[in-house]
Amino acid sequence: MPHLKKNLLPLAIMLASSPFAVAAPEAELDTSLRTFYFDRDFQDGATDRTSLTQALRLDGKVHASDSITFGASVFANMKLDGKGNDQFIGTLTDESEGYAKLGQLYADIGLGEVASVRVGRWVTSKALFNDQDNRATPSSSQAIKIEGTTGGVNWFGLYSDRASAKTESDFDKYTDINGDDYGVYVVGAKGSLDNGLNLAVEYGNADDVSEQLYINASYTLENGVLIDFYQYFAEYGDAAAASLQDQDSSLTNVAVRFPVNEDLKVTLSYQGVGGDVGYNTSWGGNDDHYFMTWNSIQYSDFNRQDEDSYQIRADYNTPIQGLSVMARHVEGEFKSGGQDQDHSETNFDAKYAVPSMKGLNLRARYAVVRVDTGGEDINELRLIADYAF
Repeated sequence: MPHLKKNLLPLAIMLASSPFAVAAPEAELDTSLRTFYFDRDFQDGATDRTSLTQALRLDGKVHASDSITFGASVFANMKLDGKGNDQFIGTLTDESEGYAKLGQLYADIGLGEVASVRVGRWVTSKALFNDQDNRATPSSSQAIKIEGTTGGVNWFGLYSDRASAKTESDFDKYTDINGDDYGVYVVGAKGSLDNGLNLAVEYGNADDVSEQLYINASYTLENGVLIDFYQYFAEYGDAAAASLQDQDSSLTNVAVRFPVNEDLKVTLSYQGVGGDVGYNTSWGGNDDHYFMTWNSIQYSDFNRQDEDSYQIRADYNTPIQGLSVMARHVEGEFKSGGQDQDHSETNFDAKYAVPSMKGLNLRARYAVVRVDTGGEDINELRLIADYAF
């Protein structure tokens, strides 16, 4: 597929100008606002990071026909206030300023009732290839994807050659340490067995940079207890970052969630990392991927080399309509310099869907992180107001 590296967007534009694009068009536009306050208070003397921003997102679609849809999204974020090293938060540019970008531009093409193709730039959401939306606006990727359903199994294949960070307008090529461009290939499938077992498998390859395998199996017992298992494997090639070259890593996560009653759930989770190095999900470049595991939380992923971590978590739907709260604590341990090092994080999270204002969602997130190796002892507060209309 080398020719795809240069022709993903021209293909989308060509489709837009085809005769099919003007057949009975129907348009829709969704608007959303996000007010985002972020404060990271370092306990070891490092410069704190604080910012307040107002983001606007416009998502437009044109249904050109029953089988062809075009989409585009504008992401914009305005700085309202900030201090310290606010350019490192992920809500502002390197110059500590706001930004505006064309975050999505794509075409969806239906292939009958069993498959569809998407080509262009969008916010991806696969386990091994995804774009985070944990700041003011998400990152996005340039790719081509085919997906469909066969015999009750959902499957997909994806190829990407460029990515755009949250605060950057450019979609930059993936480039390895030798200065060579490369692409990322990911395939996957998921489905459910007759006994209720849910399975998902994905495999990704980025030339000589990284090769990854993802497995998820989950099962809910008759009493409502959820058993959730995740397994990651990675081999890093000779064109990967120097700290990863020609090494391997694995990450295992097992969680059990107990329903105490209709409103309260308690979860216990274990995660362990093996192999030569800590687990790195990144494909390189400007991608901004995240783990799917339970122990990947507000600040920490607990993915250091040979790190074991244990979590206890409680989720509660309060008697107040629209208000839910969550508390969790993860305790981890890893080795550094031949010594055992402790790593812990405690999170408090409250969500409120305002009943009197449809589309308005408020969220408060607080984290306390402590790491023996230093530099990451922080208290972090995030306040988020999302309004969609």
